[in-house]
Amino acid sequence: MLPDSEQLTGCPVQGAILLVDDEPSLLRVTARIIHRLGYSTLEAGSGDEAVRIAGGVGEPLAMMVTDVVMAGMDGMEAAEEVLKIQGEIPVLFVSGHDLEALVRRHGLSPSADFLQKPFTPAQLSSKLREMLSRVEPALVKE
Repeated sequence: MLPDSEQLTGCPVQGAILLVDDEPSLLRVTARIIHRLGYSTLEAGSGDEAVRIAGGVGEPLAMMVTDVVMAGMDGMEAAEEVLKIQGEIPVLFVSGHDLEALVRRHGLSPSADFLQKPFTPAQLSSKLREMLSRVEPALVKE
């Protein structure tokens, strides 16, 4: 459950957030947080599924939030493929591993937008607002 006292606010955008995590319970909880922020989501349980979803949506995505370490296609590979389809959308990488380990073992850029699990709804809200405030003005609702 999400605490009612948690002040959650979103940044209005057009398009859904593509959420990718191979752990079903984390996917559901994160989607719930994102919905409480006022965003819509498209959820994928794998990198391959994320690429299929990105290719099948009729409108541009607002951004992508993906776990880094997943079975099969990892989050970085999935993001690369999604960006080929969707163009330059913001990508937030999340992981239970720390950034240093992901840079060293998985090749994640040290400058990548990253949030370490477990994160609070407030931390996710803040990171999404920060990233979405940098997007093209065409995606931000008036």
